[in-house]
Amino acid sequence: MLLAICLCLMPKFGAGQTAAGVVCDAGAGQFSTLFATGVIVTVGPQREHEFATRACEASVVRNRNEVVVARSAAQVDIDVLGADLGLGTPVVAFQIEQAASDVGTTYEVYSLSGPPRLLRKLTKGDWYRAADTDMDGRVEIWTRDAVALNRFDDIPLSEFEFLPTLVLRFENQHLVDVSSQFQPYYDEQIARLRTQLNSGLLSKFKNCDGRLSVIPPEELRDLLDLTSTKIKVLEMVWAYLYSGREKDAWRTLADLWPTSDFERIQKAIESARAGGIRSEIDADLSPAPVHKWRTQIYDLATQFKSYDLSGRQVGSMQQGPSKAVASPLGNVNVPIQILLDTPPPPDAEHPFPPGGVLVDLILDVAGKVASAKIINKADEGPIGDVLIKASGRWKFIPAMKNGKAVASHILLTVSPYR
Repeated sequence: MLLAICLCLMPKFGAGQTAAGVVCDAGAGQFSTLFATGVIVTVGPQREHEFATRACEASVVRNRNEVVVARSAAQVDIDVLGADLGLGTPVVAFQIEQAASDVGTTYEVYSLSGPPRLLRKLTKGDWYRAADTDMDGRVEIWTRDAVALNRFDDIPLSEFEFLPTLVLRFENQHLVDVSSQFQPYYDEQIARLRTQLNSGLLSKFKNCDGRLSVIPPEELRDLLDLTSTKIKVLEMVWAYLYSGREKDAWRTLADLWPTSDFERIQKAIESARAGGIRSEIDADLSPAPVHKWRTQIYDLATQFKSYDLSGRQVGSMQQGPSKAVASPLGNVNVPIQILLDTPPPPDAEHPFPPGGVLVDLILDVAGKVASAKIINKADEGPIGDVLIKASGRWKFIPAMKNGKAVASHILLTVSPYR
């Protein structure tokens, strides 16, 4: 059930677009915190002669030892802060888009213990999201193979609804592809694509040349629909292939693709995949078995109806260093917001309640929302819907128990949009 909830909260946006709710975008937005290990993490507008610019920068500092993570970037976001991604140490992970026109986004993971140092860097995805998807205490990194598939078979990325998704995890210090353990996510895509296929158009596509470079005059009016059919077939094949079902992928390709073009497109798919994100992981290692246990969720809502995680209005960006907040459990620090991307009311007829909306959240060990629900029935409907949808983009420093990130249950009052 938690898996289904988490999959629903995965970012939903078109290929080539950037997820809403980044910490710094074109010099707007900032975040700074002093982590328990003494490392200061800062993201904000780049400054020239004390004046903010329309670019972003980021740094990590400990004992005057500063590492500049990014400068002159179009966007800088914090994906994770305080969690252990499986490297044996708490980390901060940045997403950096150097230019707005870039297809790929850089993902850089830095240690929060000892002198700041870069632990890992990925460059071939267009977004990244670390989360403990099945709530077993292990964090995965979700991403899409965007750079490898840019202009694949002359198709712009913006035309794809489902670019190939990979799920990665650090195991024994190695970055491993664990996508095959999340086949329900891919099956949902495949089922949706199958319902969108038109049998008549599929038959016409099967009888063309695959490239759609030679179309009979009487079928030119169907060119856009044939291109859409071609894209859906590719997306289905990718979903099977990237989830570890190679035989199903090639069987689907053989069934739905023009026979005369099968060998060419199969080689093109294999070549693109080999040069994509899989080239940045640590060999083709088999993932560890699926855990049968579930992580403990610390209930931080038992003694407080709700609280403001930042010490100021929930839903606004923090303007200064964040501080640890005591929890009802004593030895557990409550989560601290990194970013709450709070949407405006859906329309004038459904404004935010003056006192805010009380939301029940389960946060995983990566500080991501694993489940969300509206507490008061009066707040359900359009307002509740936009908040639940937005919660998939919220990011927190997770609850910490004795210096280790843990999952938590909190009640949060989300204030009116400003």
